[in-house]
Amino acid sequence: MSLSVVIDTPKHYCNLMRHIIANASHCQPHRLTKKQKGQKKTAAAKAKAKARCDAEQEYYSVALQGAIERIESEAIKLCEQFDSHSIGYYRAEILQTGCLKHEMRSVSHWNAYLHHEAKLANENCEEEKIALTNPLIAELKEHQANVTYGQHNTDLGSFSNATQSLLKIEQYMCALHARTSMEMYLVACQSSADGFLHLFATFTSEHIYEFAYHQHKMSFQDLSLAFEAYCLAGVEGMINKQTLTTAKLKTKLKNLINLSLKALLGKVRMVYVGFKEKFTIPYGVVLEKWPLKRFIPSSELTCPEVDILLNAWTSSTTYFHKLDIDEWEKWCENYMTS
Repeated sequence: MSLSVVIDTPKHYCNLMRHIIANASHCQPHRLTKKQKGQKKTAAAKAKAKARCDAEQEYYSVALQGAIERIESEAIKLCEQFDSHSIGYYRAEILQTGCLKHEMRSVSHWNAYLHHEAKLANENCEEEKIALTNPLIAELKEHQANVTYGQHNTDLGSFSNATQSLLKIEQYMCALHARTSMEMYLVACQSSADGFLHLFATFTSEHIYEFAYHQHKMSFQDLSLAFEAYCLAGVEGMINKQTLTTAKLKTKLKNLINLSLKALLGKVRMVYVGFKEKFTIPYGVVLEKWPLKRFIPSSELTCPEVDILLNAWTSSTTYFHKLDIDEWEKWCENYMTS
């Protein structure tokens, strides 16, 4: 199929492309795509070609060995003539001659200055050189100490340095834990709110996480946040941070209880005072395995009580249960007699 069209506008180009795509399945290749079979050689031709290659390889090996022997003999002659280096040194000198630069470099002002200063320094005696360089050595040591321990002038430099250093320390901690099974945790934060670095916290295993929970009654993340709040704002900041964290947990607990009750009764809200009269008697809903001594809303609980109750709800230890008819009648009899 042949196609002849003049493409002078975008419209003509679009029409051409539509035509090509529509008839693409009918297009035939313009060249032969069938794999051509090469001419097979006879056994005699293969043997003749192999003999020719073997002869060329043998001739090349003899020529190469002769060149190596000539280089070795020249290196021996140089060693016997000058007697200042070994044979291997002169052999390397001969082989590296082709890699040397034969063009002379242009002399810059910096080369002239270095030559002049080196010449003046070499004219001094050893005591004068030591007296001249002692202040420079002290200055270089001070510069090294400033690079390692000096305070950065920019927040961006501090952020880059701290990030790279903390990542290396984390890698060292993981490697040391893998080799020796030592347990470690690291918490790093800014001492002021002006920097860019966020809180960095890491630990080697779940033992650290469990220790933070059992010892401080909070997760490792909350403990790290409390440390950051103390570093930024002191005791007041830590208390405010803990208060904010507890408020979030109370909200989470409140929503969890309301959702559990809503799943049984529909659109209702949890009420603590008169729970039996408002939920058990009319609907037959009881609360199983309440872990606290006080039955009060989450807003009036302390931080440890919030943690205990939240764990009980999330683990399904505490839950709402709807009684059947027999259970509800038995509960009502016990309630009336008591």
